[in-house]
Amino acid sequence: IDQTPEDNSAEVFFNVTDSIYSRCDDTSEESYSWGYFFPGREGEPNEQVFLGSVFPIYGDTKISSVSVFVTGGLADGQIEFRGSLKKLRPKSEDEYGLDPIQWLVSDIVVLDSSMFNTWVNLPFEHDGESEFLHAGEFYYAGVEYWNWHTEMYPYRKYQNFAIGSDEGKPTATSILKFQIDLSIFA
Repeated sequence: IDQTPEDNSAEVFFNVTDSIYSRCDDTSEESYSWGYFFPGREGEPNEQVFLGSVFPIYGDTKISSVSVFVTGGLADGQIEFRGSLKKLRPKSEDEYGLDPIQWLVSDIVVLDSSMFNTWVNLPFEHDGESEFLHAGEFYYAGVEYWNWHTEMYPYRKYQNFAIGSDEGKPTATSILKFQIDLSIFA
């Protein structure tokens, strides 16, 4: 504190978005591919692999979509993905969140190179009830992908579906680093 407060200044940077629970900016410190670390068995495709983050719901809301920052993959028509919202069961039923309930999904889209290094918005299919989320509930929000290539090398190991990640590689105990946003109903 000084005697001339009129010459004091401070700068604060933040992102203004139309998203609820937005954790990310428009840059990706890393690109994360589950297939690089866990490509699956030789001769079998990756089917409905989920990549996501936990989102606690702090106030009742109506959800419209999930957005994901796509960073790569082989855009040859053999990789598909969709938005997915999974409701976590109460801890008394599923202490570690390993058996969530499929809650909402978007249409399946085919990975295209025009999606690389951009946010892709995936609107959920609404049923009149499931899009209403309530305070105190927990959800996994993210994407499910299918990589129909059956060869591990190079397709499922090095050219698999990849999304953005901030601050280091996500792990089983720290998956909040994926670049995923939930959007309120507009």
